[in-house]
This record gives sequence, C-alpha cells and structure tokens, in this order.
Amino acid sequence: MGIESNAQAVADAAANAARNGITNAEFICAKAEQATRQVLERLTPSELDSLVAIVDPPRAGLHPDVVKALRRCAPLRRLLFVACHAPAFVTNAVSFCRPTSPSFAGVPFELVQAWPIDLFPHTPHCELVTLLERSDLVAEREAAQEAAQAAKQAQAVQTQAAEAASTPTDAAEGGAVGAAAAEGALGAPEESALSRAISSAQAVVASAASVPAGEAEGAAHDHKQHAAQRPLLAEADGAKV
Repeated sequence: MGIESNAQAVADAAANAARNGITNAEFICAKAEQATRQVLERLTPSELDSLVAIVDPPRAGLHPDVVKALRRCAPLRRLLFVACHAPAFVTNAVSFCRPTSPSFAGVPFELVQAWPIDLFPHTPHCELVTLLERSDLVAEREAAQEAAQAAKQAQAVQTQAAEAASTPTDAAEGGAVGAAAAEGALGAPEESALSRAISSAQAVVASAASVPAGEAEGAAHDHKQHAAQRPLLAEADGAKV
C-alpha cells in the first residue's frame, strides 16, 4: 500500500503494477500526514502480521504526525527509511528512537543498519538507506543469538568429552606395555641362545673336573671335537635366525 501526494505519480504506480501483474498493491493519492493513520487502522490482521513500512520522504523529512502514527502502530516492528538528506533523517531518527512518552507512544526503534549509496557522483550528496527495528525485537534477536552460541559451545564440550571417553588412558598404556612386551619377545631368542651356550660350557667344565685323568683326556678330546663343530653350529644357527 503506497501513499503519494502527486496524482501523476500515483497513476504511474498503478500502471506499473498492472503491467507487472501485481494485484495486491493499492496506491492512495494523499498527504502522508493525513492518510498514514487511517491506512494503518484499516489493515487486516493478516496484513498486520507481516507489516513493514518503507518511507522515502522529500529532503525536509517525515512530517511529525507520520512519525507518531508509525510509532503508535504496535504491529509495525521494522521500518526501512530512505533519506536523501542526512540531517533531516537524523531529526526523524531521534523521534523514532527516543524513549516512550505521552507524545511518542509505542516501543522505541533502534537503528540496526545503514547503507550510504552514491547516486550523485562528484558531489557531497548521497542517498542513505537505513533499517530501524523495535528495541524489543532487537533484544529478542540478541537473546536468541546468545542462546545459539551457548548451545554451540555446550555441543563442542560434549563432543570433546565423547572423544576423550572413546580413547581411555588405561587402554593406551596397555598398548604401550604390549608393544614393549613384543619388543622384548623379539630380543628373547638371542638371550636364550647365549644362556644356553654358557650353561653348556659350564656343564662341560664341571664334567671334566669330576672324571678321572684318563676319562678327562677323552672328555677333552671330545670337547675339542665339539669346539671344532661349534662354529658350524653357530653358522647354522645364524642362518636359521
């Protein structure tokens, strides 16, 4: 629904809507300060549920009655303000954002975003597009963002706890002990062979000391033969290893 004081502009808007197949648009030829309140009061509940206002005033800015009518309309929670003169916008923004009072009813707005647009190159002038929202709407969105951030952090903590639980310290230590045992098992054959060789030599010496001289000579002879064969046995053992 559009309000415009220039009759030719209203006719052009209606023609453009018909040309583009838009059937849910209505254009009123009147001054904004005279028609805004009446237009807002006759909106249907479904229209109020999705109500957004777009204002594009002349360089003088919005009439104070328009500002008051928009502030008084509680279902209106978002306002898009297109300004061609920044000082005039500042004056209107102060009225939109000032605390609630008998003259300015309704929850105040807050300036959320602003986009300067250079439509006049090489001049100090620019268009200013701003978004204003009710302060309670801003508070609701910030609370929702904080809750989402807290939930995300809690999820991260739970994930870390689950990962820690899936790799217990005892299991890791058991794996290390098992690896050490396996490494020791690989070195065990060499130690066992050496122990057996020493034990065999000790047994030969003990046996030679305990037999008579004649038998000792025979034992010595047998020992020499065994010693002569030992390199071959060791070589065979080395090849086996």
